[in-house]
Amino acid sequence: MIYLKHGWLLDWEVYYNYTTGLNTSSAQFDPLIWDIELTKGSSKAVGLDLLLKKKWDQISFWLNYSLAHAKYTFQEKSAESFNAPQDIRHIGNVVGNYQFKRFQFSLTGRFHSGLPFTEPSEIVTIVDDHDNSRLYVLEYDTINTRRLRQYGRFDLGVHYRTPFEKKGKLRAEISLSVINVLNRNNVYAREYYLDLKGSTTEIPSIAFVNKTLLERTPLLLFRLYW
Repeated sequence: MIYLKHGWLLDWEVYYNYTTGLNTSSAQFDPLIWDIELTKGSSKAVGLDLLLKKKWDQISFWLNYSLAHAKYTFQEKSAESFNAPQDIRHIGNVVGNYQFKRFQFSLTGRFHSGLPFTEPSEIVTIVDDHDNSRLYVLEYDTINTRRLRQYGRFDLGVHYRTPFEKKGKLRAEISLSVINVLNRNNVYAREYYLDLKGSTTEIPSIAFVNKTLLERTPLLLFRLYW
């Protein structure tokens, strides 16, 4: 549904989606947790999307917010539904642009709640009856009940476009931007493993590594077109 008044635009949408026939062979399912391939899964997703836009003489602004909940059901693995790997409850984006002659300055903010992940519950010891050797494996009870830290990022950019008078229709475009200006450490995944170095006994301890996105990164773009 769209609402327009005095240059303001408000657009909102509510959705519901139900899907059957899911399987665990895709990359979003961790093979260490999903030790067998399951093919009788379903998903439910419900959400609300809001968009607010406004443009003045030299300034434009838009704000987007999404509220969503996505759950998976695999009766072969878990009797209860659980958070989908891509379940992000809150997503917010804000963009501001300022036009000054042939220059355009922009500020973008992106925020969302943390992605769900599965934390191991314990270390299981498997003993071989033949040679008495031991194998240690991680045991997972509940699925996607924990959340990573919230994601947040600010980007700055300046964009310049002008024609080359002597070349007729040939134009140049130059953009300089800085991604993640505040250099925030954004984690998008966490992987657990068994660590012998951090243990004082022969039994390993549970350790993890966080996978992070870009740190502060400058980008320069130069393009010619006609």
